[in-house]
Amino acid sequence: MPSPSLSHVPSDVQSMGDVKKEPEFQSRGKRKKIDDNKREERNAREKERSFRISRQIGELRSLLSSGGVIVPKGTKSSVLTEAANYIRMLQQHQYRSEIDRHQLVQQIQQIGTGAIGPQAAGAIRHVAAQNGVWQLGNFGGVPPRSAMTYYQQ
Repeated sequence: MPSPSLSHVPSDVQSMGDVKKEPEFQSRGKRKKIDDNKREERNAREKERSFRISRQIGELRSLLSSGGVIVPKGTKSSVLTEAANYIRMLQQHQYRSEIDRHQLVQQIQQIGTGAIGPQAAGAIRHVAAQNGVWQLGNFGGVPPRSAMTYYQQ
């Protein structure tokens, strides 16, 4: 029986069931190259994210310093801790200021209604009109003319 010609057999087959390893290595090489590219892209994105965070932490450190807060050099967490403390302090200050403001408005209203006397009422109404806070006093009516001419000057 004549031996069959190997011209119709693919070149990567040398004998029955024996396959060359080159195409497999090539596909692994291409996969490795793609994996490397993806890894490099991920690393670049992570580096950019880390850079943005560092820049924002630096800006926060600068803002805290300009507000009089001494931020020790060191970790990013120390900057975040000091920022949180500063925000809490500002919130407390704002709360106390709102209470003080409310108390002052009540006192202005009492004085303006004549609780201390007519002269004090006239004075407080005059000052309220001059400073543009007539509505805060809840006095009603129109501000005194003398105060308005002084205020417009």
